[in-house]
Amino acid sequence: ILSKLLIMAVLKLEAAGLEIIGSVCDGATTNKSMWHEFGVKAAVDSSNEIQIICKISHPYDDNRHLYFLSDTPHLIKCIRNHLMQHRTGTLCGIDINFKYYIDLYKNDCQRGTLRLAPKITQNHIQPSCFQKMIVSYATQLFSRTVANAIHILRENAVADFRKSEGTEKFTRIINDFFDAMNATRKKNGIRKNDDFHQTIITFRKYLLSSTNTFTSTMTLESLRVTVESTLEILEILFNLGFEYVLTCKLNQDAIEKFFGILRNMGGTDDHPTITTFTQLFRLMCIYTPTKLKIAGNVKDSSDIDCSASLVEYVNTLRHTSRKNENQRAERRQFIDDLLVDRISQLPNVKDSTNVYLLDHDYCKTETTDAIIYHLAGYVAFKGPSFTNCSECLNSLKSETCPVLPSTIVTRIYFFVKIYNRELLSSSKKTKLDKKKAKLN
Repeated sequence: ILSKLLIMAVLKLEAAGLEIIGSVCDGATTNKSMWHEFGVKAAVDSSNEIQIICKISHPYDDNRHLYFLSDTPHLIKCIRNHLMQHRTGTLCGIDINFKYYIDLYKNDCQRGTLRLAPKITQNHIQPSCFQKMIVSYATQLFSRTVANAIHILRENAVADFRKSEGTEKFTRIINDFFDAMNATRKKNGIRKNDDFHQTIITFRKYLLSSTNTFTSTMTLESLRVTVESTLEILEILFNLGFEYVLTCKLNQDAIEKFFGILRNMGGTDDHPTITTFTQLFRLMCIYTPTKLKIAGNVKDSSDIDCSASLVEYVNTLRHTSRKNENQRAERRQFIDDLLVDRISQLPNVKDSTNVYLLDHDYCKTETTDAIIYHLAGYVAFKGPSFTNCSECLNSLKSETCPVLPSTIVTRIYFFVKIYNRELLSSSKKTKLDKKKAKLN
């Protein structure tokens, strides 16, 4: 279902004039299942080499590709969580041990206020379930400041940091990789063959090692696909004449911020339904420009006052409401015309025994007919209980009994059903009265 929704969204956005180049998601199992449905993977083939498939043919244009990426901040958190759980790991032969981060924090706590890594706290090395979702706790742990602190402690011959070269190097690699994959300003943008570009290319070489254990298999696959997709997207944009690329646009931070705003607008209900989400989205689309129009400190060149803007909103909503009402009326009329047309094409429409009309032939019989049928059947069934005369009993039965119309059967059914319901209700009421009498 998710893959179909993705294709549908891409086609609609392309039809609206946008050019979709890739899809970004987190590491949820449903998203990974979608990747596998499209054939996106990074697995070891028969020749023990990493085969990476990071794109598919574009559903809107066969001459283009649709790339798949995983959210880089989410991947950094997964790396931290894996090392925190397993304590050790390797990256292309580089040994990593999580205990050096813990020892750094303990050593810093003994220094008082003059610390080597002042941002590192207990939440960084032993985060709670909620704190594990905070990106800054992971990125600050794999920062240049932490790498420098480990280097200083090792150079000062602190016993706990004798073999920390691998952890220091790994920390610098992850720090540089995240900076390259999260460029937010023009001066930090990725330019062709600059340091950030080379950092991503170098990290791809590290990921091609089949002995990496610094993270889980699923996260490692996501890293390989994401890095490969990023490099190919950069190459496409550079060929189109882009001077630089802000790689933060390849993350899902923007949409997470958008969802956070909508949750805050929901007040105490921070898990809105689809209907509530749509209403909040429409409200925000009106609220934001209206607020800027009223509270803005710059006069609009169009010289339209606030009241005119509000009147325009009202007119737009009324026009949309009338348009929707007209569409609903047209749909109802279309269905009515279609039913009349189909019914008129049925054979023998005026025949009361027509099989197509039996279930809805409500006006052919009267209520008294249903009562007569019901009482006659009751008398015929209960006859042996009040007489032994065979002649009398035979007179109650007929070998040429006409077929009972379906309308009579339907009315008898509902008559018996209502009767039984009233009987059951009366029985329950009687039992309840008896219990009340006992209590009294």
